[in-house]
Amino acid sequence: MKSPALLPLLLSLPLAAQEAAPVAPAKLGAAPFHTPLRQVAADNGVGGGLWASGEGYKASFADGVTFYPVLGKDAPRNLPLRWRTKSIAVGGAAVASPLGMAQARHTDWRFELQRGAVTEAYDVRNDGVEQTFVLASPLGQGDLVISGEIDSELRAAPSKPAHGEILFADADGKPRVRYGAAIAIDAVGRRVAMQSSFDGRHIDLRLAADWLAQATYPVVVDPLLAPVNFATGAEYASALDMARDDSANEVGVIYRRSSAGTDYDAFARVSADDLTGGSFTIWSDIDASWSTEHTSIAFVGGTSKWVLGLHRKFPANNFYSWIRYHLHASGDHIAATDVVFVAKPAAETWTEPDVGGTAAFTTGNQALMVFKAEDPIARPFYGDVYGMLIDTATGTYGSTFEVGTTASGTTYDRGGARVNKQSIGGTASWVVAFGEYNRAAASDDWDTAVVRVTPSGTVTARVYVPNASLDHKLRPVIDGQDGRYMLVYGMAASGHIISWMHTLRAVRVDFADTAASPTFRSDRLLKTGAELFASDIAYDSLSESHWTVVHYTSVWDTFATRLGFDAGITENVALYDGAASSSSPTVCFNDDTGKFTVAYPTTEATYPLYVRQFEYPAATAVVSGTGCGGSISRLSYNYAGSEFFAPRLTGANANTPAVLLVAAGSADLPLDPIGMAGCRMLVSPASLLFTLNTSANASGVASIQLPLASSLGDFNLFFQWAHIALGANAANLRATPRLTVQVR
Repeated sequence: MKSPALLPLLLSLPLAAQEAAPVAPAKLGAAPFHTPLRQVAADNGVGGGLWASGEGYKASFADGVTFYPVLGKDAPRNLPLRWRTKSIAVGGAAVASPLGMAQARHTDWRFELQRGAVTEAYDVRNDGVEQTFVLASPLGQGDLVISGEIDSELRAAPSKPAHGEILFADADGKPRVRYGAAIAIDAVGRRVAMQSSFDGRHIDLRLAADWLAQATYPVVVDPLLAPVNFATGAEYASALDMARDDSANEVGVIYRRSSAGTDYDAFARVSADDLTGGSFTIWSDIDASWSTEHTSIAFVGGTSKWVLGLHRKFPANNFYSWIRYHLHASGDHIAATDVVFVAKPAAETWTEPDVGGTAAFTTGNQALMVFKAEDPIARPFYGDVYGMLIDTATGTYGSTFEVGTTASGTTYDRGGARVNKQSIGGTASWVVAFGEYNRAAASDDWDTAVVRVTPSGTVTARVYVPNASLDHKLRPVIDGQDGRYMLVYGMAASGHIISWMHTLRAVRVDFADTAASPTFRSDRLLKTGAELFASDIAYDSLSESHWTVVHYTSVWDTFATRLGFDAGITENVALYDGAASSSSPTVCFNDDTGKFTVAYPTTEATYPLYVRQFEYPAATAVVSGTGCGGSISRLSYNYAGSEFFAPRLTGANANTPAVLLVAAGSADLPLDPIGMAGCRMLVSPASLLFTLNTSANASGVASIQLPLASSLGDFNLFFQWAHIALGANAANLRATPRLTVQVR
């Protein structure tokens, strides 16, 4: 019989981590960039107005439409095209006064300008803005001519009247906006092609008098059947973040899209856990007067509200950035655009917000936002990490405080702060990880530091993740709850501009609410040998032992890796490694299904956002065989990497000794020869690994915790309890049935 001292060795056999079978992904809605018409408030004295967006554009509406084709991050600036109706005439006589006071009205998806007897309308479609002019009744005799003034850096070749589209191109000759070929249709469905012309400044649409004379009113110029669309290319989503609303059983995803290199837009959508029943845009930030470049999402259980954190960069303010946030009620699927304006010192720029919330069905109204603050003029390259508590009940925020223990001054540069997704509510803390660089030390490297922040804003002293390498250690992601956390950080060679990491490492961190400093339990290699970036991590609050970290590579593939309690790898899966590109995946945990949910974008056609369930492999725990006293079961999960797995004995005599037999094989041997009449040995003596002694409690219950190392991989274990039962038989022993456990 092998000694119990061999338990750590036997439970950490060097077997390969499993490759999980990919689960088919679903799209986060058919149109992740399609947003309804919403009023946007001005910020810092700029912007505001009525905005909407689609797959390849965004647009603002006032006395016409200003259409912004999505050009992507490589474009130096936006190239909008503005249409303003200049005149509407029949037979040369004006029938409306477009430059006067037109009555504007809108619904979610349609904007109208009532110009006397003519309704100028714009329908917000996913593939473009459909422009129509509705003539309610005859307006006179002669040709109908609608003239629109075009204002844009984009250029189109002048064209004579003809039926066809007009293409507007950039300075390189690349088409960016298409004004489609126009038709007219009357009330009984008669259609006719219209002529369009362009003189370099105006587009004229002409409808022949003889067709108008026979038309049945109302007459629509350019209906849905052949729309005059502004259409263009598209850009895929990036910088995703995800959280979960356990009270409504929904996941929330926030992401951005580059309209141009100096203009990022942000979107937030929610979907049911099972990805059925639709996906809803709950918030967007698409005004072209600022760039929304970094976003985060969390859920606060105490008030059942989403918290969206963001920073806006303002070209009109020397590209300084301000922190903003939006609060959105659970179950509210109405799209919004409002934000809370956070005041800051004029000399500082605030960026990189990350938000931590609280678990559903708990108390506590606050969220923690952490972000980077820097004075780019007086102290460039000396960033600091600030924290700010947000009261989601009142919508207000508290004073900022130092997260890095002391001010960075002219010594430290800090940034890349991340906070765990949810505390357990009440007085429980959040844990924050961030990068720190000592610019006062020659040839210093970036280090990753950890602090704990309480709901009152108290911060523990920062402690660095132990790593003696001279390479940079930075860009951490962290998640966990109630003292148990996993931190993944990247390593980059010193002495060069930091972009990609050459290595990712995982560190198990214990940080109880009563502790002044963390305990670092394990530091394991996650991945190396490529250009890597870890973008998110999530904690399994059911097993309390597993985390899933997601990352992407410089060849634009995305991956998910499950880690066990010891920071070891239990499973790997490629989220996307196809011909298109993917990046910045995000992840959260569903404690109702016991599955991780991951989301990631791709550059496939229509630029979809995919959502996938990352499931544990099937791992059974089966009771079998005939026992002669007591029952056997398990506590917690029997997945590889489970810290709290424990075979359990019930039905024993109170306060009596018991022994747990652990084997690598099964048997079915009668024990009558040793005085245990009617009892059987159900684990193989030949493959017995060890035995462990304990005692049943006053209720006749015993259990022994057996942490299952992450590296255990595919392995079967067989358990049986034997326990003292005076007078039960000649041996005074009884034995339970067998518990067969698949460790996966």
